[in-house]
Amino acid sequence: MSTTLTKITIAHLSKSSEVADVTRALRSIAGANRLTVRLLDGGGGIVSILSNHVLSETDLTAAVASAGFEVDKIDSQDDALAKQMKDQAPARQASRNLSLANLEP
Repeated sequence: MSTTLTKITIAHLSKSSEVADVTRALRSIAGANRLTVRLLDGGGGIVSILSNHVLSETDLTAAVASAGFEVDKIDSQDDALAKQMKDQAPARQASRNLSLANLEP
């Protein structure tokens, strides 16, 4: 099973009530399993959604619009979890090697 990470950049998002409205609208999309919002300094925000399949950009844009906002950008990455684990593997291995080196006499 693959995991898709979708990031939506939204301008003019600044209040917790606005975040709640956008979150509620995006949760209505089938497959939007885990959703987080990070507000940016100077306004705007990035919504990250984990799903089991690629989400429709049309549905995402419509949901954000129903909350009263406009999408600036949508980026989707399929197999996001596998890519993240692959990217982190060298650091994990180096850390493991350091731990083992400390155990040697």
